[in-house]
Amino acid sequence: MPFQDEFYAPPGQQLEPGDVFLRAPFPLLKYPLTYWRMRANDPQTASLHGLDHGSPQPGTDSPKSSIELRKVMLVSHGCEVDRIHKLNEPTNKRYWLVAPVLPLANSGPKTQQRTRERNNPSKFYLPPSEYSADQELYVDLRRITPVNCQYLLDSVRLHALTPSAQKALFAHWGLLFRVRTVLKSD
Repeated sequence: MPFQDEFYAPPGQQLEPGDVFLRAPFPLLKYPLTYWRMRANDPQTASLHGLDHGSPQPGTDSPKSSIELRKVMLVSHGCEVDRIHKLNEPTNKRYWLVAPVLPLANSGPKTQQRTRERNNPSKFYLPPSEYSADQELYVDLRRITPVNCQYLLDSVRLHALTPSAQKALFAHWGLLFRVRTVLKSD
């Protein structure tokens, strides 16, 4: 693991994987899925349906969920981010992957220790630093979700990861998928 001085960097000119954002909308879907469908006779209103009513229609139905503004880390690959910066693609239909950044103190002692030692594939450890108000944090890789990139472009970036820390992030993410693949094949 890199030393914490080599782990974080101030945000650069352009967004990159590993950038941490202060407030991005993070959807929280609850089970069982329910969705809103606009009423044909009154498009200003909608009715709530469950899967027993049929499958949601893409582009017209919306899932019922709550949204929290969360501290998140951008985990999309750099080429996805570059499409907006270098190719000037419109942002209204582009989504980037983010994962929530949470305080490690909210986890139990064993989970905290495993996360610090990088033995917890679903949690990427972020050591305390001036960027985190000297708080230990982790990136919850189990809860990666797409967010429209404009939300991140409009959000405050707190800090970035150094190139070596970015590599550690993606190696850890790869470990998570390797562990899941091995468990499924047994």
